This record gives sequence, structure tokens and C-alpha cells, in this order.
Amino acid sequence: WLFAWLMAIIVLPLASSACLGTSLAYGEFGIGWIQLVKFLGLLVVVLEMFLCLSNQIDSSGALTVYWGIITSSIACFAVFRRGCKVPGLCMIFLGTLMRVVGYMVLVTAPASCKTSGIYRVNCPYPEEFNHNAFCHLLIAASVLAFYCGVDAKYTRDQEIANWELLQAAQKSKSPQATNRMCALAW
Repeated sequence: WLFAWLMAIIVLPLASSACLGTSLAYGEFGIGWIQLVKFLGLLVVVLEMFLCLSNQIDSSGALTVYWGIITSSIACFAVFRRGCKVPGLCMIFLGTLMRVVGYMVLVTAPASCKTSGIYRVNCPYPEEFNHNAFCHLLIAASVLAFYCGVDAKYTRDQEIANWELLQAAQKSKSPQATNRMCALAW
């Protein structure tokens, strides 16, 4: 299980950085901010790997969760700042909001939820589908919403680029070429 945990510790902070980077790009922030986010995500990975490999496994994971909350919250702001009038940004906002809620479920879960059996007194989550499952469900749904938003934005941007290319091609045609009549030889 430690290998799977280590892989999760590597992937989750990078995924959070990627979501924030995409939101910053669509929010029209500069490339420097996106590079900073990627660097900080890599730093979180290094710190988490250090905790795992130095037998501090009980301390690992918390930094990843807080990094997820921070990046998702900033991503919500970046997309909201741009507005939902741009196609796809409303879905991206919904995806980042689901990530915030998912991580908040982990942070706000009572200590009794992190135990099993008779010690789960006053835990609002059932033992079979606990707070971790709710978090993972929200993260999975956020990936779907984020993907749909990015796809809608990309499709709209492609349509605009094709329209501008067509307009430029029509402007570049000479007036003689557009006034020619096509006649049949018979």
C-alpha cells in the first residue's frame, strides 16, 4: 500500500497544480504565475516524498490536501474573475468548486471518522462510504466537469480561429479573382 500511497502523493499535488495552471491560463494571467504554480506543486511533491521515505508516513498527505484546497480556491477565483460568459469557463468553475468541497470534506471530518468500529461515534459519514470516499467522488466528478469545460473552451477557440482565418483569406483575394464568371465551353 505504501507504493500506491507514494504514487498518490506524487500525482495529487501535480494534478492540483495543473488545474490551477489551466484556470490561470483561461483567466488570462501571465505565464510567470503558471510556472510558479508548477514549481510550488513540485516542491510539495518533494516534501511529501521526504515525509514518506523518512518514516513520517502519519504526517504525509496533509500538505497535499492543503495544497489542493489552496490551488482549487485560487482556481475558482481566477475563473470567476474572467466570468462565465466565455464558453466552458462555467464548467471549469464548477469543477474547481467541487475540488474545494471535496478537500474540505477531508479537512472538516471529525476525528471519530478517522477510526473504525465503536470509536466512530458522532461521525456523519457511514463506515462503508466514509469521508475519503466522498472526497474521491467529488474529485472524480470535478475531473469530468473540468474536462468538459476545457473541451468547450477549446472548441469555441478553434471556431473563432477558423472564422478569423476564413475572413483573412477572403480579404486577401484580389478583386479580379472574385469578379470572374465561370462559363461552360459549349
